[in-house]
This record gives sequence, structure tokens and C-alpha cells, in this order.
Amino acid sequence: MKTIYLKGLFLLLIAALMSCDDTEQTIFDNENGTSLVSFTDDTSNLEVIKDDEGEVSIEIGVSTVSDQDRTVTVQVDEDRSTANPENYEIVNPQVTIPAGEYVSDLVVRGIDNSVELQRESIVLTFSAAEADLLSESSHSISIFEICPIEPDAFAGEYQLEQLTPINPDDGVLVFENQTVTLSPVEGASTKRSFEAVYLEALGIDQPATEVVFDLVCDEVLVDEALETGLGCGDGTITLGPGNVPASFNLLDDSSFELTLTEYVTDGGCGAAPYQVTFSLTKVTNN
Repeated sequence: MKTIYLKGLFLLLIAALMSCDDTEQTIFDNENGTSLVSFTDDTSNLEVIKDDEGEVSIEIGVSTVSDQDRTVTVQVDEDRSTANPENYEIVNPQVTIPAGEYVSDLVVRGIDNSVELQRESIVLTFSAAEADLLSESSHSISIFEICPIEPDAFAGEYQLEQLTPINPDDGVLVFENQTVTLSPVEGASTKRSFEAVYLEALGIDQPATEVVFDLVCDEVLVDEALETGLGCGDGTITLGPGNVPASFNLLDDSSFELTLTEYVTDGGCGAAPYQVTFSLTKVTNN
């Protein structure tokens, strides 16, 4: 096994050279010049309840105020979208920004006709805008099926224990058996996270890794590309979802299992991807 060490932090300073010429740039401000209409965020999630519906509100803004209402029209970019149109609808494709206001909301509804657990995309663009509005941005919605989970379920203190034998490539537990705190992830009702130090027994004094996972109906899906901060050369060791996700009981948060892949990227260590399963058991106060 190669020596594993904490990756250094490097600050890359990029100098931007600006040429001087006589070309005038378009000015966007709140008093004069041309208005810019755009989505205030690039992405959002549309969680669709199994056999039911879901909605997401997407903010649209303009750079200037007006003494009159203004309207922009939104459309789906079908060439860039992967979601089946039977699973969503734009509730208000014509969005009115009231006089004196900078923003208004577009609403997209998801309907579970054939929504999958795996995320699919709905890409939105502007198809029309009133006279002086430039429509240049796009917004990507991730649509996927969920089974609702109460905020206080699968949260709090859990005893973490590695069930899989130690990987001979590193010779220690991926995470030491310990008590961890599961916390809901903001903006994702079915996601939870905890922090633990990767390969703590090596004594490298690396910071904790945040392990984020999604409780999707009956599967525990670990997020992609979890950073460990360790490596043996160029690159960093990352963790990711297991080849076969563990399952859980939506009605019982007392215990469940989680499977992840160690060495999704090996950070120059020459180690093969390794499947690791943990048990998490809720800590109860007697």
C-alpha cells in the first residue's frame, strides 16, 4: 500500500487581463440602460411524492423596476431535457413581474405517472419577453420520486459500525465504530448527513468527511464524489454510492444499513474500488 497523506491546500491566483478599447458595454442597472431577465438560480429539485404530485417555485428576476407590469414566457428545452413530459407541467408559463417589483415566481408541478427514483432533468429557457428584456439564461430542474420522511425521522444520534471486513489496501476501518449525529440536509427532505474522519486510525489528523445520503423510498443512496482530503499522489481519494444500495424500512428508523464505495477515485494509491457496509443504530436514552 502506498503512503496516504493529507492533501495540501493550494491557492491559485488567476490574473485577468482586460484590453482597453472604444467598445461600449451594455449597462444593467435599476434606473436606466437595458433590463436583463434571468432565473435567479441555475438549478432546483422537484420532489414528486410516490403516486402523487409535487411542486417547485423558481424565481425569475429583472434588473430594473418599471411602472408597468412586465411579462416573460418560459418554455421547456426538449433537446436538453431528459424527463418524460407526462410527469410535469408548467403551471404559469407566462410569468408577470408586477410594476415596481424585481422578481416573480414560476411554478412547475410534477405528477407521478412514471417518475423514476433516478433524477431526470427539465431544462427551462425564455421563449419571449417584452420589448427591452434580454432572455439569455436557463434553469435545470431535477425531477425524481420520493417517499415523504418526517424531519425528525432518521435524525439524531446513531451508533455507526462497519460490517464489512477491513480493506487490506489501507488496513484500518473506513470510519471508526462511533456515535455520529444524523442531520437533515437543507433543501432535500429525504437527505441526511453525518461527519466522521476517514481512516482515522492512521493518525494523519485529517478533518472529518461529510457523508451525505438519500433515503429514496426503500433505498439508501450515498451521494457521489464524497471528498476525504487524503491521497497518495496526484488527486484525492473519494467515496461514493455502493454498487448495490442498502435498503431501509420507512416506518422504522431504529436501525438501517448504508453501503458505499471506497476508492471511487484512488488518489494515486493504486487501490481498487471496495464495497463497505455499515450499520446505523439509533441511540436511545434509558
